Amino acid sequence: MHLINRAVLLLSLLFLANHSTADTTTDAILAWGEEMRNAEAAEPTDHPATYNSQVGVFYLAVFEAVNASTGTQWESFSGVALPENARADLAASYAAHAALSATYGVSAAALDARLAAIVDSASTD
Repeated sequence: MHLINRAVLLLSLLFLANHSTADTTTDAILAWGEEMRNAEAAEPTDHPATYNSQVGVFYLAVFEAVNASTGTQWESFSGVALPENARADLAASYAAHAALSATYGVSAAALDARLAAIVDSASTD
């Protein structure tokens, strides 16, 4: 992971440390980050700048979704619609899924399965 990617992740985690859902949300962000690395391994990009752009879009979408769900920041401009009182971990999961699905088409089935498992486990909580 490049220095900029680490900085974005660190800032996101520091932000989340101030919220009650931080542990669950941090776990969701880290799990989706692993999905992003798996998708990149399955469908490698042809240039490092392309990969960095994809990582930036991914973390920006997740960051905005968490901010929008917690009400601590401006309205999300990533286009991910959040239901009222959305949980931050589910918002992060939906945003991560949307960003990765748009970038890595071949891995869509695995990403869909991951999101479905998260939503199913959240509905039983």
